[in-house]
Amino acid sequence: MAHEVKTQPCPECGGLMRYEKHDDVLEYQGHKRTIKTLGWWCTKCGEAILTGDPLVRHERAFLQLKAEVDGVLGPKEVARVREGLGLSQRTAGELLGGGPRGFQKYESGKQAVSTAMSHLLRLLAKDPSRLGDLAYSAEQLNEIYDKTEGYCACCGKKLAFTNHGLGGGTNAKGRWEVAHRRAGSKGGGDRLPNLWALCVECNRDMSTADATRVVHREGKTPVRGSPFLGRSRSDRDSPGSGTPVTRRAASR
Repeated sequence: MAHEVKTQPCPECGGLMRYEKHDDVLEYQGHKRTIKTLGWWCTKCGEAILTGDPLVRHERAFLQLKAEVDGVLGPKEVARVREGLGLSQRTAGELLGGGPRGFQKYESGKQAVSTAMSHLLRLLAKDPSRLGDLAYSAEQLNEIYDKTEGYCACCGKKLAFTNHGLGGGTNAKGRWEVAHRRAGSKGGGDRLPNLWALCVECNRDMSTADATRVVHREGKTPVRGSPFLGRSRSDRDSPGSGTPVTRRAASR
């Protein structure tokens, strides 16, 4: 027995509307895409009435088409980048912008992603270390940088404050990142006393371990706050203890 198709009058022209799947043509700035959508379709004027899940899928498909035409990320790509950064939807919204529910709207297709947000996500996808630029306020970065007077707490290399978070995608001198003195796996936290500045190379070498190299500055003790503070001179100058760094004493 054939399934009976639901019908009703069209509110626009009075013609017959049928509840069925129909070719749904999406159009944005001259670009078209056809999908199958379940809804009420008028056989006379072509008017459509969509509700519930079919309406959500229609809107999501339109936003995907719009994203492709505008050259921005679509819902699926936004979710992929966010998950790759290890952020929840709420944290991503609070850290990157959009509010606590912003990424839920982006990924569900309820709201289009702006060009600026799309550029930011693409940048972070290429170099996740840049996320560190957003994790600390300027005041916190200044305090972390000043702890070691603008030098890497591990090898003693001079750092450039403005080159924080540049990662491995550039050859700029003085690139640095915020690192943990004691790794989270060893009980360290994200409070300022446990944070210090390391050059990109040292931070990459140490991974999740604590610092294993020493600052050797004209025979002086390691920089204030180094875990090696208090070791004997012979211990600090032993082979493999780090790269010697020549540095003039700061004028007072």
